[in-house]
Amino acid sequence: MLRRLIARIYWAFSRWSLVGDEVPARPTVLIGAPHTSNWDFVLMLGIAWRLGIDVHWLGKKSLFRGWRGPLMRRLGGIPVDRSDPSRVVGEVISQVESGDVFGLVVTPTARAATTRTGSRASTASPARPACPSPSATSTARR
Repeated sequence: MLRRLIARIYWAFSRWSLVGDEVPARPTVLIGAPHTSNWDFVLMLGIAWRLGIDVHWLGKKSLFRGWRGPLMRRLGGIPVDRSDPSRVVGEVISQVESGDVFGLVVTPTARAATTRTGSRASTASPARPACPSPSATSTARR
């Protein structure tokens, strides 16, 4: 309830508008690409909370240290230890098998590169979802 209220306020003051289809009714992989800014996280929560989608997202384990850990987990975060990525796959599979309906947000990182003229350009890393999903599409548009 509180999340939807926060999302409603966010979209009321945002320069973006939310355009979407029906909400997924089964576990779904959602791609947020290219991930270029920490504001992408706020946008992702705004979309998920407005549509009532329970989302989980993968984040580097350093985001879950100290006081941020409980907060990040409460927001749907799953810490990724890059030295043992199979653990994350096992966790996600067990959630799917338990019947939980959620969206797993995968955000391929875009890296910024400096061009010869000194300007910054962003290039997205290619990504493929772990499993195909006939999920609904929701996008935020300016």
